[in-house]
Amino acid sequence: MAVAQLVLVRPKVHATPFSIGCCVILLAACATSPQLTVNGAPVSGDVRVLSVADIQAAVAAMRADLPQIRSQQLTAIEVIDSDTVYLSYRSPETRSAIPHVVKRARGHWHYTWEIVV
Repeated sequence: MAVAQLVLVRPKVHATPFSIGCCVILLAACATSPQLTVNGAPVSGDVRVLSVADIQAAVAAMRADLPQIRSQQLTAIEVIDSDTVYLSYRSPETRSAIPHVVKRARGHWHYTWEIVV
């Protein structure tokens, strides 16, 4: 009768709570990136196609073209493409924000008098 003996090359090692915690922190750091904000509003969409200065110029153009918007809160900015931005404003008495379309034409930003529904 032949008997085979198996010898473990490496002993069974349990993960320590410290190593598990390090892995969780590393995964969370990789998964989240700081969100870009301009004038206190979060920027979403294709944020790589515009600089912060471009987005600030679009906000300034919106305020120049529609002065009454200055009393409202800029709640969100969505970059659609290199020439189109949606600026969402909420008035103090309403709960929902209205996205306004701002476009760049011949190097200058202008409010198009359009809203997104």
